[in-house]
Amino acid sequence: MSFGDYIMKRFWAFFIILVFLCGCNNKKEIKISSSPMSFDCLIKMEDESYTVNVKASKNADTIAASVTSPENLKDLKYVFENCVLTTEYKGINTTADIKETPEDNAVILVLKVIKDAAGKPTVGNKDGNFEYSGNLNGIEYNMSVSPSGLPLGINIGQSRITVEIKNLTLVK
Repeated sequence: MSFGDYIMKRFWAFFIILVFLCGCNNKKEIKISSSPMSFDCLIKMEDESYTVNVKASKNADTIAASVTSPENLKDLKYVFENCVLTTEYKGINTTADIKETPEDNAVILVLKVIKDAAGKPTVGNKDGNFEYSGNLNGIEYNMSVSPSGLPLGINIGQSRITVEIKNLTLVK
């Protein structure tokens, strides 16, 4: 065996090992987008459902939500900014520290989850999408995220809330 053959065999052995090692580690990590975005979400909680339009600023510093259905809640608006939640309904405004808001309000809980998850790294890979698992004041949730870091849905286990995110657009 010549020296050239010896080097070629070593090169190919090294190359095959390198390809094998790189291919076996497919646990890719991405961060949940913290870009400004707008989307509609269908929130389901037990036998109730709400459709909400959400606009989130960069890093979810400000999140505005408007309920679009059911009809009797159509004028309900929430603004979450600097740990303060402002709620408006038919001309009546209330303001509260976000820590003092009820955990059983599905829309408020979803807004808290969106704020909590912004910019966090994902921890798994599922069907080409990614998952983030978080804990918000003892309430565990999972967020499904696209490969580009955009939220696709949320599942809040203890509260039995599921959120389907639709019509997501990044805002400049």
